[in-house]
Amino acid sequence: MKRLCNRFGENKTMIYLDVFAILAFIVQTFQMRFWNIYIGRFLLGIYVGIASGIVPVYLISISPPEISGITRYFNQFLIAIGIAVAYGLG
Repeated sequence: MKRLCNRFGENKTMIYLDVFAILAFIVQTFQMRFWNIYIGRFLLGIYVGIASGIVPVYLISISPPEISGITRYFNQFLIAIGIAVAYGLG
């Protein structure tokens, strides 16, 4: 993750990751075979893992210094709320 950000920057890394996620969605959606669904889910898991490390760094780098701490914790707070809602919906 750090190597990607150092090489391309946070903004371009997020764009490349989004293209990777779209390809993973295509693999998972249009190929209704057992292994393709699992491969798509695996690739989306890699995407979420990398993106969850890059997005907070990017948010802190573009936010004003007065609110950079709040930005960091607000992102984590919203992730926790999303997990709780997903767990509640089943």
